[in-house]
Amino acid sequence: MLGSSFRRLIDYTSANRVDKYFLVYLVWLLAAAAWVWTLLISPQAMAGMLDVLGVHRFTISAIQRFGFVLLGLAWLVATLWTEHYLRTSVSKQRVMRSVVRVVIATIVIFIVTTLVQLSPVLVQLI
Repeated sequence: MLGSSFRRLIDYTSANRVDKYFLVYLVWLLAAAAWVWTLLISPQAMAGMLDVLGVHRFTISAIQRFGFVLLGLAWLVATLWTEHYLRTSVSKQRVMRSVVRVVIATIVIFIVTTLVQLSPVLVQLI
């Protein structure tokens, strides 16, 4: 009697753990894909902002090219760290808290990127 209950508990926990890993990797893939959009938009947005501020065009070109490389490295580090953070949250029983934190961080990145993209228009209005 006790053995069958224990087996069912293990089966339930294993299935639950697989579901949690599926959720974790789904959130990780969506966040990494969303950050790629930020990676592609940010250098152009920064160049537009610097152009409005009157920075020399060669400086803008250098910032745009090196910025893309640095943003690519930041994307890689953030993606690897997020995968580790979400994967270890399954064993620590903190999946939902970790998922919410990653979603909030992604939303904040979208807001900052949108503000940087709109900054040339906002600077001209001021």
